[in-house]
Amino acid sequence: MDSSNLKFRDIATIAGFTNQYYFSKVFKLITGLSPTDYKNGHAKL
Repeated sequence: MDSSNLKFRDIATIAGFTNQYYFSKVFKLITGLSPTDYKNGHAKL
C-alpha cells in the first residue's frame, strides 16, 4: 500500500473541503471506512 505523510486536514483541503471532520464523514459514507482505517490498510474489514 502506498502511504502518505500528509495530514488528513491537508488531504481534505486538497480535495476542496474546508472542514476535515466533514471530509471524514463524507469519506466514511463513500468508502465505509474512516480515513484512519483506510490509511491503516483496511484494518477493520
